Order: sequence, then structure tokens, then C-alpha cells
Amino acid sequence: MLSIGLKTSSQRNPDRFRIQVHVLADVYADISNQLEERLHEAKDNYTGEFILIIPYNSGNFHWIGLLIQFKQDKQIQRVEYIDPVNKSNYSPAKLQEQFNKVFPNFILQSRTALYKGNQADSASLIVKNLLEAIVEFKCKEVEHSNTSKLSDQINDTEIVFK
Repeated sequence: MLSIGLKTSSQRNPDRFRIQVHVLADVYADISNQLEERLHEAKDNYTGEFILIIPYNSGNFHWIGLLIQFKQDKQIQRVEYIDPVNKSNYSPAKLQEQFNKVFPNFILQSRTALYKGNQADSASLIVKNLLEAIVEFKCKEVEHSNTSKLSDQINDTEIVFK
């Protein structure tokens, strides 16, 4: 669902998608080391500037989204998580611990969910929130780019779905 939404959005707004976006397979908190495996996959297999999206099921159908923006040199520019559940009592401590095993010294930042609801709706809500966050990341890149013409950025568009 996330990949389809991202593909549709990129087709409607090609000027917003200069950086590659990689959507990795879902991670389930109750499966040991699954997040670490996905993070190693990204670290080992992707190059250049890119945004990594990881849907994360923290349990009981409570979905959270991870967004990680990498710079050209494989260094992390920012890492955020989105929790779309109203009055959530989710603690990202386990998520932070797993993240630091692969990328030490980075603190997960909470990102305000634009779309919120109950836990049962968190899967569809996280898709909407992740798509909005990607568009925002992309728009900031276009606004801050003083070295390239907008037409060059449009031509450099590449989105990869996993």
C-alpha cells in the first residue's frame, strides 16, 4: 500500500522526487533482530543520497513509521519515527536500542503525525503520514538546492520499491 501510494505521488509530482526513496519490508517488533537486519540491508546495499522508509509493527496492530535520510557518504542526516495513534503510550526505547546497534550515537526524533486515530487504524494512517513526510523531505531538498536547476532535479528522479 505504501509503495503504491509513493509511486502514485511521484507520478503526479515528479519535481518533488529527486532523491531515491527505498521502502523496506515491514518489521515486526516481536521478531528478534528484524529491524537490525533491515538497517544492515540499507547500510550495505544502497549508495548515494536516499530516504529509507520502514513500516514497524510495535505489537497489537500498532504501526509506527521510520524515516531515515542518508547523505551521499552513507552518513545519516536525520532519523525520525511517526506514531499515528492518539494518546499513544508507545515508548521508542526498544526501537532506539536496536537502531543504535547498527547506527550508534543517533537519537530517534519523534515526528508529529498529521493524521491520527486509533490503534486499529494505525496501518492506513501510517501510510498517509509517511507519504506526507516524504513529500516534505523532498520539498525541502528542492527549496535548499541552489546548485541545480529544477529541470535537472526532475530528470534525476529515481524511486526504488522493495
